[in-house]
Amino acid sequence: MQPLERSTPEFVECLTAAIVALSRHFCGVVDALPKPGEKVNGRDKLDPVYVAVTEHRDGPGPEQRKYYSSCGDQLHAILERIGVRNEPWVNRKALGHYTNGANITRLHGGACPPAKYAPRVIDYRPPVGSLCLMWNTGLDAHAFTILGPGSDDRHILTGNYGAGGMCAATAPGANVADSPILWDGRALRFGQSRRILQSVITPASLVPYITAQIDLSGAPVSGELVDALGARYE
Repeated sequence: MQPLERSTPEFVECLTAAIVALSRHFCGVVDALPKPGEKVNGRDKLDPVYVAVTEHRDGPGPEQRKYYSSCGDQLHAILERIGVRNEPWVNRKALGHYTNGANITRLHGGACPPAKYAPRVIDYRPPVGSLCLMWNTGLDAHAFTILGPGSDDRHILTGNYGAGGMCAATAPGANVADSPILWDGRALRFGQSRRILQSVITPASLVPYITAQIDLSGAPVSGELVDALGARYE
């Protein structure tokens, strides 16, 4: 099978599936669905995949873990894996341009061209595969992925790193959650913390920035998807 042309809707559909699969792999929740309004915990902070995604930053000991937030690492690791590797807004040590504390700021506003402000509309839902940011004050930001529809129209399935917040404990590190959505009359609020959805990066918006081979190693994907994207799989 020849890889799909990147200009086609079929490529975007396959890229969406790849992002979802990578998020589930990174979170360590391959196919389980949480009960309505609940979550399924995945990898802990000592898991080799979690350590690779966070590039050893969430540790090595409790004192280091207490002050580190890993939520943004998942999004940047996904960007690296889908071949977005030359852009300064991809904050990865492996790519030679990591800056401490920049995981969130590099994915929002003018710093990140594919990022768009979330529409403040009651029935808006980020497309599946989107990389999202939410916060209320700016000091409580959280980064997460959209994995699919939730248990009803007031929930959405999300993939999360930093599942336990900044704490010394080794678990949980990641989870998949049936996250509630609340319209407060002015904005959409996500999760149990009711933070405002601020920024959305859709799979379609990332296509022009893919310059390297997609790497789906370890992710729960079919050979057909690997071939359609011309991806690497080990």
